[in-house]
Amino acid sequence: MSEPVMEQENNKLRISGQIHGQEVYIRALEAAQKELGALLQDRQRIDDRIANLQRTIDGLHAVCEEQAVQIPTHLQKAAGLPTEAILGLTNAIRAVLSDHTTPMTPTEVRDGLIERGFNLDKYSNAMVAIHNTLKRLYDQCQIARSKGEPIRYMWVSEYTRAMNMQDKVIRAMIPTRIPKDFMMK
Repeated sequence: MSEPVMEQENNKLRISGQIHGQEVYIRALEAAQKELGALLQDRQRIDDRIANLQRTIDGLHAVCEEQAVQIPTHLQKAAGLPTEAILGLTNAIRAVLSDHTTPMTPTEVRDGLIERGFNLDKYSNAMVAIHNTLKRLYDQCQIARSKGEPIRYMWVSEYTRAMNMQDKVIRAMIPTRIPKDFMMK
């Protein structure tokens, strides 16, 4: 379409309100994506804090037991809350993976959850929930996944994640050679 014809078409769309509608959709999409990004960051921060607090509580309980310190009833394992009420599935899976030095299949992760006392009964299909959570953690670069079958997952330390991110940043900083017949604004 030539430019004058395109301009005429755009004027028709502008008059009919269709371009305005498209701009509204784009703005709404941008706002929704921005809010989702912020909420995902908040969730990650909260999940990390919960996992850290759970490790602290577990460590303090172990020290108290080792030192024969009598723990008041109201402080025993977060006032008797079940593991899933303290952690949630995502953090429970993080805890299971971080406690193992070898990669685990999703079935082994399930077994690890059960060993920790995590009640999977509330899930109509626990394996689907576990698979989805493992995929999300992998997509967020929090865990590593095997390339071949059977698929296995393993915990990635914060140091390793930071080094991996640093490599990505360094690769992104490699200058692009722009040919002479190209220009930038």
